[in-house]
Parts: sequence; C-alpha cells; structure tokens
Amino acid sequence: MTISLLYLLLQNCVPIPSSCIRTFMDFLVHDNIELRKHAEKSIAAICRLKKPPRIYIEKSLDEILHNVGQSIPTLVDGDCQPGDRHDNLWITID
Repeated sequence: MTISLLYLLLQNCVPIPSSCIRTFMDFLVHDNIELRKHAEKSIAAICRLKKPPRIYIEKSLDEILHNVGQSIPTLVDGDCQPGDRHDNLWITID
C-alpha cells in the first residue's frame, strides 16, 4: 500500500532523490511481484516527469524547402498538391 502511494507522490516541482530512484530500480528485480509492478509504474512516472517538453517552431513551406535545397512545389489555388515527386521516391513501394 505504501509503495503505491509513494509513486503517486512524485511531482515535477519536487526533486527526486537518487536514493529513491535506486530503490525503485532495486524493486524491479525483487522476488515479490507486487513490488515489481509498483516499481515499473514508478519508473514510468519518473521518466514522464523528467522528459523535456517539446518545443514547436512554426515554419513556412518556403523556409523548410530552402533548407533542403529544393524548389517550391506547384501551388494550385494556394494549396500544395500531393502526388509522386522525386523527393518522395524513397517511401514508395514498387
């Protein structure tokens, strides 16, 4: 019961001590199946907390194609038209 509450107490604003992480890692190979299950959930929670946030940068199609060194695709009515192009040949199936 206390182990299940322990992994619920993990928060992003509170630093996780290395002894706590080491304890959860030791529980991953413990004989008791319940401890292993709780340790797995705890390690997953720690990994979610320590994952850096994604940074999204909005770029126009011109900026993307300029970095690749290709020309702008054909635009009809202001929309890009899909189709077989030489830059997509690597993902097509024969």
